Amino acid sequence: MPDFDFGTLLNLPDIHVTGTEIDSHGNFLIYAESTKKGTICHVCGKEIDKPYGHDREVRIRHLPVFGRDCYILIRFPRYQCTHCDKKPITTQSVSWRSKNSSYTQSFEEHILLSLINSTIEDVSLKNGIGYDAVEGILDKQIKAEVDWKEIQELYLLGVDEISLKKWHKDFVSIITSKKKDDIQILAVLKDKKKDTVKEFFTSIPKRLRDSVRFVCTDMYDGFVNAAKEVFEGQVKRQ
Repeated sequence: MPDFDFGTLLNLPDIHVTGTEIDSHGNFLIYAESTKKGTICHVCGKEIDKPYGHDREVRIRHLPVFGRDCYILIRFPRYQCTHCDKKPITTQSVSWRSKNSSYTQSFEEHILLSLINSTIEDVSLKNGIGYDAVEGILDKQIKAEVDWKEIQELYLLGVDEISLKKWHKDFVSIITSKKKDDIQILAVLKDKKKDTVKEFFTSIPKRLRDSVRFVCTDMYDGFVNAAKEVFEGQVKRQ
């Protein structure tokens, strides 16, 4: 196989690809090791860098590669804390995977975006993962807080509904931002009520609210009115 930087293809920082293969199910397997040094102690919260072997190998679903389902197989290094009296051991965490998740954050974002104008059942079937797995990704996003410090501007906000089950009236709302062709998921809200959406809009720091120029929604009154009441005179609705 010619020399090729699979790490660049995967767009995952701090990993080195050590091997690849296609399994009997046609899945693309990528064997990797972490190039990141150290981690944060799960007890005291301080940075630690004393090596203590590696954890068991984990299999993490990533975005498709060459049209095949892709899995990262990796053993994360472990580190011993020299600050705590009992010297606990912590397995390294990485920016591209939520703690103990079976999926990369890129794959979870792909699932969330696939849910727009679709249902959990449909996305589950199309991506070959269980209904509970899709629901778990969605639920985790609902509980997550937005790290506004990481966002420079918003420009265009999108507000869409996600149906939890086909033909049912249970919905959540997904809020996205878009600049050029880059779509970023900001939050998933527990329902699609106007007050819930408005509360989220008003929680956006003023410096970012001022950067919004468009709000893209369907004709649902709750979304439209929430945008009008927060961004009136500032934005256009698409």
